[in-house]
Amino acid sequence: MTQAGRYWEYIHPILGRYGGSSVLDEKVLKERYWTELALLHLLVTLVERGLAWHGIDAAFPFWTSRFEDQLYAWYEPTPRLDEEMRNWAERQVEDNKLLQAFSMVVGRAFPEKETRRALGEFYTPLPIAQHLTDSLQIEANWVAMRIKIVDPASGSGSLLGAIERCLIGAALANNISVHQTLQQLSDALHGFDVQPCAVLLTRLWLMLGILPILDGSDDAITIPSFPNVRLLDPLAEPDPYWDPSGQFDYVIANPPFSKLARNRVAFLDRYGDIIYGQPNLYQLFLWWAVRAVKPGGRIAFLMPQSFRSGLYFHKLRQQLASNCDLQAVTLFTSRIGIFNGVDSPLMTITLQKRPSPLPKASRNTVAVRVSPDGNDLAGLESLTVAREKVLRAHSYGPIWCISDQRIDYDLLEKVYAGATQLMDLADRFDVRNGGFVWNQHKSVLQPEARADAVPLLSAPSVSPFQFNFPIESLVKKKRQFALVTPQVVELLRTGSSILVKRTTPKKRGRRIMAALIPEEFISDSPAFFVENHLNIIEALCDDDLALLNGLVGWLNSRLLNFVFHVMNGTSHISIFELNLLPLPISWLPQLANDVDELSQMHGTEGSTLWSALDRRIYDFYDLTDAERKRVDILIP
Repeated sequence: MTQAGRYWEYIHPILGRYGGSSVLDEKVLKERYWTELALLHLLVTLVERGLAWHGIDAAFPFWTSRFEDQLYAWYEPTPRLDEEMRNWAERQVEDNKLLQAFSMVVGRAFPEKETRRALGEFYTPLPIAQHLTDSLQIEANWVAMRIKIVDPASGSGSLLGAIERCLIGAALANNISVHQTLQQLSDALHGFDVQPCAVLLTRLWLMLGILPILDGSDDAITIPSFPNVRLLDPLAEPDPYWDPSGQFDYVIANPPFSKLARNRVAFLDRYGDIIYGQPNLYQLFLWWAVRAVKPGGRIAFLMPQSFRSGLYFHKLRQQLASNCDLQAVTLFTSRIGIFNGVDSPLMTITLQKRPSPLPKASRNTVAVRVSPDGNDLAGLESLTVAREKVLRAHSYGPIWCISDQRIDYDLLEKVYAGATQLMDLADRFDVRNGGFVWNQHKSVLQPEARADAVPLLSAPSVSPFQFNFPIESLVKKKRQFALVTPQVVELLRTGSSILVKRTTPKKRGRRIMAALIPEEFISDSPAFFVENHLNIIEALCDDDLALLNGLVGWLNSRLLNFVFHVMNGTSHISIFELNLLPLPISWLPQLANDVDELSQMHGTEGSTLWSALDRRIYDFYDLTDAERKRVDILIP
């Protein structure tokens, strides 16, 4: 069997387990193998020339007998190619741009977004890697303490590389010898990955990182091979690391963010404590870290903001609250920018596993930062916030409310004080998803009304306060009506209700958009379908029908959109998150008349009345001038 064949034989089942719907075929993966082969040999040459520049003339001992090494070690470049690689590497060495060259070459080798997504490859930008490292607050006397640090999804090694720079700086400051520093680095740094190329990239990155301490050393230098960077699936094999006392002093990671198919992952029962609904890989990695770190140890992760309030992550939030203290959180506001072309709002978190018993002077605050894309982290000041304000208590696990403005937390306190949540009114209001997935029921779709067809309501029918039907573009697409057949009849809806868009194109600003289905429409169409891109709020008794108008006003208000902004970081508005929203339930009827008028208005006139409604709500909550200005700026 060729080495490319061995590569396919190894990697294909891994992708089958973790790749979701993006499992690459054999041809694509084998082409990828040849790219990895060329990349690794170029970077080996870079490290080799870097060592020579620093006076290390011994043979470079990179390739080992391990499986991952042997996949690539067999290749011997032609003399001409070898000379070209050496010349390129020497130019990088002379310009002192080794790490930049390493990052650039890795980024250019794997430009195809879909391939990287399938393989979970989105390597951590250097400023964020440094930020995560700083947040761990690693002990300066780490050599004497013989600490152990792990990245369980090491990728190209940028996180462990940032850790390495931190450790080297502390060792030099403490006058630790080069020989001892290298030995302890080799012992301290652990990295795991399921991809052979990633393991080798990490080892190469760490070897590059030791070059600055080699100059002027009188020690006999042995270049560490970093044997604790290993080809390993820690999620599938957690037992060696999950003892009650923990194995590691620090865990750092930028794990893959991908949904898992339950039927493909045999070991999910090991993670039952934190799984609810469809699991995501980063959930498993974070829980693995909590189980693997020692009491008092620290964890730093880059992860999606969907964790903050989503129902699927409530069990993980509960477990973190029971086992760890949140020390720091940094929110990134850029929709796209952390990873090139990837639309995923992200944040970093730093946790400390709670020791037992608790120390008497335990810190109960969180350092909060907000950054557009992470490029300004070096000089970014933090806001110190009481932990209970960031982690708002809830029976489904705390909701993570994140802002770097103290006034925002004061506003939250005002709105939630004495408020009722929709989930507390389950006997009066039913909150559910529309449920009709049009592309699963194409056979029943119709362009126009018929005796046996009813309207199909979709997201374009809803804008703030206003309901529109029919939608011309959907009539042209022949999906404005649907036949009532046995396969969809249970999805029929009747009666007056509020429609709320489930997704919005924005992750900031006004994101809750709601409208009441008008009585005129109900009179003409007593039954209808509602697409899954809309959520529905129904009054369960006639006495509460009058509240629906007022509730539409509250849902579309600046102040409630502000609350949602602070507690949610994605473009999705789930049923669970609607149920979390605070309601001034007894005051809602006072908004009803304004909502009736707004449902008929357009243009400047409607904007003026909408602003007046917002001012009435500000008055009800007795907001200060500064608080009103803050909401107006954040929710234009």
